[in-house]
Amino acid sequence: KSLELLGGKAGLLEGKFHYGTAFGGSKCKDIQDELFKHGFNYMGKDYFYSGITGESLEAYIYSGPVYYQKLKHMVQDKMHARARGPKAVLTRQPTQGRSREGGLRLGEMER
Repeated sequence: KSLELLGGKAGLLEGKFHYGTAFGGSKCKDIQDELFKHGFNYMGKDYFYSGITGESLEAYIYSGPVYYQKLKHMVQDKMHARARGPKAVLTRQPTQGRSREGGLRLGEMER
């Protein structure tokens, strides 16, 4: 991701694409030279300013554009728990499945 971040920042300044894959593509030294040529830190770190006071923050911050996407499966949709609920008549174990308000079935093999 760090090579993608540096390549994205240099690509914005130069107007061209950089490839941040591990299997070839743009070299880190070339990307660093482009950043330095445009007046940026060659490591991708910059000073930031407070949006409230306008004062400079006391640290370099590593920043740049990175691609990411929202995950399709969300934890809130997958989460399931039960304290009490319906049981099977024959085995007296919790019913199976989230839609039937079931729970995890524990036997000798699962312990």
